[in-house]
Amino acid sequence: MSNPGPSDVTTGAVYKYDAKAKRFSNITPKKPDDKEKFGYGGLAVDWQKPGTVLVTTIDRWGPGDEAFRTTNGGAVWKPLWEKAEFSAGGAQYLYYGKEKLGKPHWTGDVDIDPFDSNHATVVGGTGIWGTSELTLADSGKPTRWDFRNRGLEETVVIDLVSPPKGAKLLSGVGDICGFRHDDLDKPSPAGSFQNPPCKTTKSLDVAAGNPDVDVRVGDVWEGAAHGAYSTDGGTTWVPFKSEPKNAGKGGEVA
Repeated sequence: MSNPGPSDVTTGAVYKYDAKAKRFSNITPKKPDDKEKFGYGGLAVDWQKPGTVLVTTIDRWGPGDEAFRTTNGGAVWKPLWEKAEFSAGGAQYLYYGKEKLGKPHWTGDVDIDPFDSNHATVVGGTGIWGTSELTLADSGKPTRWDFRNRGLEETVVIDLVSPPKGAKLLSGVGDICGFRHDDLDKPSPAGSFQNPPCKTTKSLDVAAGNPDVDVRVGDVWEGAAHGAYSTDGGTTWVPFKSEPKNAGKGGEVA
């Protein structure tokens, strides 16, 4: 890879080493170019089936990252995620306010179970994805991948508020906005905050005299307001109608 990543990889390749000839050969499934810059982040071999290899791209922002699989040592590769099925496994925030679940991204590592050729896992920017039907790809069938984070939350908590009534907790977190937590032992069934869905909640607060009134501010995806308020305890939100100039990072709110 050109850089360690995870955001600025622009090129990469996959090579195979011939120990007898003492030389490397390029077996890259899809080569990056000036029009489509990306690299390769993960590589795994199937210990049950010599010649079977799984690799993942990283920072392939246009069409999205991909997992490529070969069963003949890199002579022919098949993309797995073009027709794969994905399940959020209860982590509704992975939809980011969209109707369709996206593919894993920032896929920096992939592993094949050394005792089970069907079982593989991928670590991406949102966490751990896995499949138990990898060899379905041998017959051209779609593989199913599900999100497997359970008690392994891969994010950064920026702010927390525990209202005197209603939700047990409101959280502001990095990259996935934040949540209303009614049960601290389960993912929020509604997913992360919406309207707007934000990148990072920098600050949030609850009106002590009326805990149904909440506010949040932070970094947002392009074109959205940098703050919002709720009148139902953080269940739904309304963007601020206006904001100060140069309010791009959200600041603090009380």
